[in-house]
Amino acid sequence: MKKNTIRKIISIAVLVVLLCATVVGAWLGIAGRNTQYVTIHEDGQDVQEALYRQVAYIPNTINENWREAIHPSAELGGGYGYTLTAEGASASDLKKAASIIRDRASMVLGNASVKTSDGQITLTVPEDSYNSLIATIIPEVGDYYFAIYDSSTGDVGEAVLSREHVKQAYYYAKDDTYQVQVLFNSKGIKAITELLASNPGSYLYLMLDGQALGYAYFTTPTNDVLSFTTSDWTGAFLATACMRTGSLPVEVSLGSTAVAEPTMGSLLNIVIIAAAVALLLVCVWLIVRCGIAGLHGVWALIVWIVVFFLAVALIAVSVKWIMTPISAIAILLCVCAFVYSLVVLFNGIASSVRSGRSLLPAYKTVSRQKLRLLAIVYGALLAVGVLLMFIFQNAAYGVLGRMIALSAIISFAVLYLFLRVTISCAATIENKR
Repeated sequence: MKKNTIRKIISIAVLVVLLCATVVGAWLGIAGRNTQYVTIHEDGQDVQEALYRQVAYIPNTINENWREAIHPSAELGGGYGYTLTAEGASASDLKKAASIIRDRASMVLGNASVKTSDGQITLTVPEDSYNSLIATIIPEVGDYYFAIYDSSTGDVGEAVLSREHVKQAYYYAKDDTYQVQVLFNSKGIKAITELLASNPGSYLYLMLDGQALGYAYFTTPTNDVLSFTTSDWTGAFLATACMRTGSLPVEVSLGSTAVAEPTMGSLLNIVIIAAAVALLLVCVWLIVRCGIAGLHGVWALIVWIVVFFLAVALIAVSVKWIMTPISAIAILLCVCAFVYSLVVLFNGIASSVRSGRSLLPAYKTVSRQKLRLLAIVYGALLAVGVLLMFIFQNAAYGVLGRMIALSAIISFAVLYLFLRVTISCAATIENKR
């Protein structure tokens, strides 16, 4: 009798702890907490530093602080807009210019969205204020070539290499300079070899929009690469961006800038509301279909949402990841996969309980019966996530792969660990083990 009482006390304590953790997690996930700042003395002046930051991490329309954790793209969350004008540009040139401008901005911030109309390009980036680097690099034509320096005249000659010879470009800081690393293709290597025969010991200059940006000692490239030295960080970045994305087919001028709405309108809020309504209907179905047993399913659903989106937020913050429409769809599919599994599991439990079995034996039997199906579902999710991680590594889709893989692990843990604990504790309290 005493042993049974101790078990009941422990079960009650476990359920209370889990319930409190769920409530606190859900509240922090939806509402978050305000940032507190502290004044510290640094470099001879007082500055404000964040003392701690606990923000909402479950996407909702009540408190949009979750955007600090899971940052939406320009298409979904809006940001800051830049309007550019291309006078007399054809539709095809305007479209090509918009694509290049979007790619340049994406190199800076990881995401950007563009729209074209009546000779204008509207660029939206996922920021809340003006960015001088964006404003500097997007209007530049970015026409580049390589020329040999003539030491006898002190002038730079005509182009000897151009974009058709370039395969890829990178930049990095070195001491007090910046290096633009240019990887040449086979055609470029052949041209360099021929030029070296007639210009030994010369300097090769990188020209950008008619101005000398950097230079490299003209020699046979190591691993097909030549490094051009420059003291201008912005120029090094712009040159790299132009080599990766191309030069603008038309001249554009930067006009107005202002805070911009999402380019996909209120789609994100609509999806959040629709998902919330759907989850609420699932909760109602669980209670109607399974009675008191359905409360365990509702609890499991809330726990999964809290833990999964907390994991997504932690991953997103650590790598400055941006949620694009494709990644939002993938995350929504992860939610649907768990809801499907929960419905399948509790539909079987409801049938078993109605046939006269108590909840715990019903759960054990049905969970074993559905193990193969659920293992296939989450095994597939885990495989997709790991594959994305392996292929894309730290790129956006690689980060998304981590989230998908974690969704499979969290789902299996909630279905086969969390539910077993809560149902077992409830059975102990009711003496129905």
